[in-house]
Amino acid sequence: MPYEEVPIVTPLKRVVTIRLTEVGEDVWDTSIVYMKQTRRVGKYQGKDRAMEAARKMAEAVGDAPIASISKTGRKRKTGGIQ
Repeated sequence: MPYEEVPIVTPLKRVVTIRLTEVGEDVWDTSIVYMKQTRRVGKYQGKDRAMEAARKMAEAVGDAPIASISKTGRKRKTGGIQ
């Protein structure tokens, strides 16, 4: 399936790429690419709605502190040995 890639710049000047794939008539599957990692946002009816949802998630992921997110996208556990 062909897809579109739209780069955006977050408020902290980080570049995140939004990838839009049309899976049906005006149904879009969206994902974001940041630091060579792809995160799926979801399926949306309408391109404008898909772009808005992906933009919000891109800002949240792109502007998050790097140390708080591991390579799998989960928060690291803090604390000592139990």
